[in-house]
Amino acid sequence: MARSALRVGFVLFDPRFGAFIWTVGENCLRTEAMRRGIQFTTVQVLNVDEQAAELSKFVEKGVDAIVLKPMACQHPAIIAVLEQARAAHIPVVSLDSPVDGVRCTVGSDNAKGQAIVVEHVLARLGHRGKLAYFSGDERVPSGAMRTHSFHETLARYPDVVVAYEAMLDWTALINRREQGAKFAREALRQVPDLDAIISATDEGALGAAEVIQEMGLSARILIAGFDGIPEALLAVESGRMLATVRQLPRAIATRTLDIIKALIDGEDVPPLSYVDVELTTAAKVGSAALDSLELIPGLIVNIASNHEEQRKLQQTIITTQHNILQTVIAVSTAVGSIRDPDDMMHKVVDLLQDRFKLVCAKLYTLPDTHDGDGALTLRAYGGKNVNGICEIPLPALPAEGASEATLRVAAPAPDGELSALSELTIPLISSEHVIGVLELYGANEHAFDEDSVSVLNVIAHQVAVAIENANLYRETVYNARLQEENREKLMIAEKMASLGRLTAGIAHEMNTPLAAVRAAVSELASLVKEYNESIGDDSVNEDDHREIAAEMSKSLHLAESAAERASGFVRGVKSQTRDLSAQQLVSFNAVTVIRESILLLSHALREKRSTTNFEHEHDVMEILGSPSRLAQIITNLVTNAIDAMAERGGGKIDVRLKQQAGFLVLQVSDEGCGMPPEVQSKVFDPMFTTKPFGEGTGLGLTIVHDIVKGDFNGSIDIDSHVGVGTTFIIRLAKGQ
Repeated sequence: MARSALRVGFVLFDPRFGAFIWTVGENCLRTEAMRRGIQFTTVQVLNVDEQAAELSKFVEKGVDAIVLKPMACQHPAIIAVLEQARAAHIPVVSLDSPVDGVRCTVGSDNAKGQAIVVEHVLARLGHRGKLAYFSGDERVPSGAMRTHSFHETLARYPDVVVAYEAMLDWTALINRREQGAKFAREALRQVPDLDAIISATDEGALGAAEVIQEMGLSARILIAGFDGIPEALLAVESGRMLATVRQLPRAIATRTLDIIKALIDGEDVPPLSYVDVELTTAAKVGSAALDSLELIPGLIVNIASNHEEQRKLQQTIITTQHNILQTVIAVSTAVGSIRDPDDMMHKVVDLLQDRFKLVCAKLYTLPDTHDGDGALTLRAYGGKNVNGICEIPLPALPAEGASEATLRVAAPAPDGELSALSELTIPLISSEHVIGVLELYGANEHAFDEDSVSVLNVIAHQVAVAIENANLYRETVYNARLQEENREKLMIAEKMASLGRLTAGIAHEMNTPLAAVRAAVSELASLVKEYNESIGDDSVNEDDHREIAAEMSKSLHLAESAAERASGFVRGVKSQTRDLSAQQLVSFNAVTVIRESILLLSHALREKRSTTNFEHEHDVMEILGSPSRLAQIITNLVTNAIDAMAERGGGKIDVRLKQQAGFLVLQVSDEGCGMPPEVQSKVFDPMFTTKPFGEGTGLGLTIVHDIVKGDFNGSIDIDSHVGVGTTFIIRLAKGQ
């Protein structure tokens, strides 16, 4: 009875997290497995917990072997699943990074690769000079190996100095090319006479190359990388980079499947199996690029009858390879730089139609759902409407789990100019789910060869990831806008709540000066009547007139003083209530706003037997921002201080404002009960309050924190001691 096909599962990080070389490696593994008749299933994950879960699923399915590109080498969840695989007699092979519990680790010889590129750079420099090194991530075994090899090699050359070194981050979801550019700028600031930059990855080297080119230093500073990704090969070819170390993913794939077969057959294998690497310079770029994208036909020597024909054929292939490389890079740039999904999809379709000389290119997507429901929608179209091609019905939705392109010959309309069309349908897959279809039409039945399909599969994968990223970006922008709107509403609600708490005090404070005004006006009316009656009375002399005038003036002064006090309260209320929504930055006097805010709290202060002392270095202390937001800070902090001293029968609140190098420093201190450390760490958390139920919202200090950080680009700190009191120290940027 014939043995059934081997089943191998591969758990790989999402391409957005890792080096491009392992995306290529996965494609090589899948291609080689298909050639050997092995059922090869790839699952992409976003984090180590997902990786452990998917490994466990493979164990439960009883696959024959598992390939793992670990996201964390000694994570407990991964170790536990590997123990399950060992108990189930399922061999596990890891790529690049050794992990306890795997039978063998296959990877590139990172130590040799770093050593040969360092030697090449130093030879060009005459074994002397100043280097910058963007080291490998030491949390990852291959990164640590490259870094160790770099320093070990350099130790043999005393005239070479490592003038700058920074570690590249291989685990975070960041743009490693931008990180390389950042390191390059820092290196040149610190070491203007730098001679060379060596990066443990091509992404870091490409970022450095951009900076060097911008500064016009390409002719003086040498740059070298590691991995041999397509764009680095182009940079080496153009002279922007001196060299790169090319890993051989096809060789890694072959070695991995050989070891899996040996393990299944019960043979012994070494715990570590390193595959050779190659130094790629400008002289070797052509062959390296061809090999990377698998565009060298296997029988090229047999096809060419002599050296001249072979040379011409090789040149043709190199030209084709260069065009394909440019296409891949152009698509990568499009999917990486355009955040709007529709713009990105139209750009990709136009690029494919132009670069592959297609008759027609169409891109369909499913609704943003993973439940399998929904119909395909045409999102982008490129090419001419030749003989009714645009009217061809929607392509069939690929089955869930389908990952291969489908090629067929389609006949155009009967009156067409073409005899046949090649129709290539490629599913767009992200996180194991079909999210759309790329449908391409060539001008003849041989328009798509095996190599073109392979490249288009890679491009389709990039497009699928980019669509998901663009949708995620759009959702993130929407959520950020929604969060900002909710923040504004929350501030308005808290401000209105504060005004509600001040209502009784405002009424009382307004009533007192108004009563004084009424009394003064009444007294003034009596004096006016008295003065009118004295006109013509010979018994009223000049001194009597002066006395009446003085009393009138006294009443007027009393009315004016009381009216000004009432006016101050009105200004305070206006400063609290104006511009409750999005703020327009204005320059204003912080002293006036703070004084008016404290004035509004006069009734609450007297009611709780508290007093305030406001100290300020100058009468005018300008700041850029929103007056009402600063008023809300003062209101919330002083109100909290009043409440903190209530149990002690009141006390003094000190408010201080001083200048400090581009900032205004505001301090609000009380003599209350103080806060223990465990409370201080939570006071800015939403809904946290130490007050009894119904007496506090838990939002006051949260909003103060948000206003200080978001509206004034400042900081807020707490100095509190139990039984002594609390001081809030706030730094507000004077100009933003």
